[in-house]
Amino acid sequence: MKKIALLGFAFITSFSVMGQYRKGNLINSATPGKEQHAAISTALPGMITVNTPATPVAMAKTTATTGRWYNYLDSVVGMNSALPGVVMYSGFTIWHDTTGIFGYTPATGSPSYGYNTWTSVGTSMNPWAGAYNDSVAFPHMLKVTPASAYIIDSVIVVGQYGRNPAKPTVVDTLKLSFVYGDGTGTSNLPIYYFSGTTMSTRYGHDTVRYLQMMHDSLTNIAKSNGTAPAPYVVKVPLTAADTSLTNWFTKVIPVNFSVPAGSIAGMGVSFRTGDPAWPSFSFPYDTVRYADGSFKYSDFMPGYGAVGASATSTSWAEYILNDWNVGYWKRLGFYDAGWGDKYVPTWAWESSAPTAGSPSAIQYPYIIYHVKCATCGLTSAWPVAPNSITTVASSPMSVTAQPNPASNDLALSVTLSRTQKVDITISDITGRTVAATEPGAISTGTVHINTSTFANGVYIYTVTGENGERATGRVVVSH
Repeated sequence: MKKIALLGFAFITSFSVMGQYRKGNLINSATPGKEQHAAISTALPGMITVNTPATPVAMAKTTATTGRWYNYLDSVVGMNSALPGVVMYSGFTIWHDTTGIFGYTPATGSPSYGYNTWTSVGTSMNPWAGAYNDSVAFPHMLKVTPASAYIIDSVIVVGQYGRNPAKPTVVDTLKLSFVYGDGTGTSNLPIYYFSGTTMSTRYGHDTVRYLQMMHDSLTNIAKSNGTAPAPYVVKVPLTAADTSLTNWFTKVIPVNFSVPAGSIAGMGVSFRTGDPAWPSFSFPYDTVRYADGSFKYSDFMPGYGAVGASATSTSWAEYILNDWNVGYWKRLGFYDAGWGDKYVPTWAWESSAPTAGSPSAIQYPYIIYHVKCATCGLTSAWPVAPNSITTVASSPMSVTAQPNPASNDLALSVTLSRTQKVDITISDITGRTVAATEPGAISTGTVHINTSTFANGVYIYTVTGENGERATGRVVVSH
């Protein structure tokens, strides 16, 4: 197995430029999984092997109070895997009415049109899975265990939001629906499974178990399972200021969703236009977006990660025992293939054989959760600052970013083992450098970064000393 060198923060930044989803290359299994009544905290024991990555970079201090960002891709790339990397893509649209028509231009040939078949995406988020809590892969990070209750206080749904510029006053809505469950049959996330030789061939296990999230086709959100708690819904207004056709939509969305100990969170994402001119589509249907890329109505394209050198990866998704992080997709109408009131999970996507653009290309919706936990510890303790001057030279660099979130100014307070020149860069989540500075030789000091022109979202700061010391961390910009 090829070892993966993890970055020392909770989301991957080595993304490519936006790719284009090739429509029509996927179908979903016509047979939904079977339900299994079992609690995730006690059932289905199994061993997870975590590779030892390269020496992690130093981190700005994390505490249970400051919290931590989680995303589905880290749980996959950080495990025992031969996968070479992550590439970010977008190009299919979640739309509230499946009879809308969307135009697109293929790589070759004439422009084409197709009916929208996608209405919602989502993920389940298991914060104690595998490498999330590995002290080597993620040192000094928040450590959530099955015994910990936690709060999701904000999320980022990475994607692209487009709209008709001739309608500047239209307000659209991104609708987020949250549920939690413990795997039992009466919870909001019961355990379902697929079994048979097909599973063995694709995933190395004759039974593949996953958390099933329910879908309400009337409201297009995650829904409660029987008598389980109703979903927690957050409606996010989208205006012309949020349009993100050339850059990723990375708006930090405040949430206050409490998850009890032993439970895992699930989240559905849907979109609805507020355009009063939007009709209830019927034959011969109406066009949402034209083949030249222009818009008649607004739409939202969620971002997703392809685990592989590109979206032409031919391998099936990796299945990891006891990792309950799942990517969810929902189609309605003819394309629903019998799933009805259930989201379609990662393991149900199939094609006749793994081919270019097959399941591994679209199974990882890029949704980022920020978690706080009053009773949690850290994956590894921060070292105590040495008292002896003879050992100071080997201590790591310390960097503190304030305020966080930042608005117009970010102050990075830097302490090094000795006086030396440093380089500071700020990158967005696609890896693009948005700011850089060389403050000269310092041992301790504060460097100010002007963030007034930054788009709202998550950024990575990296401070590198000439003697090899290096620190990196996350900061949110919110104007």
